[in-house]
Amino acid sequence: MAESASVESQIDDAVMAYLRETYETPAILTGWVVVAEFMDTDGTPDLAAFASSGMPYWKINGMIEAAPNEMEYAYEDEDEDL
Repeated sequence: MAESASVESQIDDAVMAYLRETYETPAILTGWVVVAEFMDTDGTPDLAAFASSGMPYWKINGMIEAAPNEMEYAYEDEDEDL
C-alpha cells in the first residue's frame, strides 16, 4: 500500500509541476484521472485508468466527460514539445 501512495504522490507532483508551467496561479490539486494505453508482452493493446484516492465515481465520470473539451491537441505541423 505504501508503494501506491508513493506513486500517487509522484503523479500529484508531476501534475502540479505541469500546472505551474501552464497556468498562472494553481494553488492546490484537488484530484486527477489518468487514462493510459499500453501493450502487453504479446503486443496486445489495452487501456488502464486511474484516479486519485478518495474521488467519488461521479467526479471521476464528470472529469472524463469534460476532458475532450479541455484537451489541447498538438498537430504535426506545430513546433510544440509534448
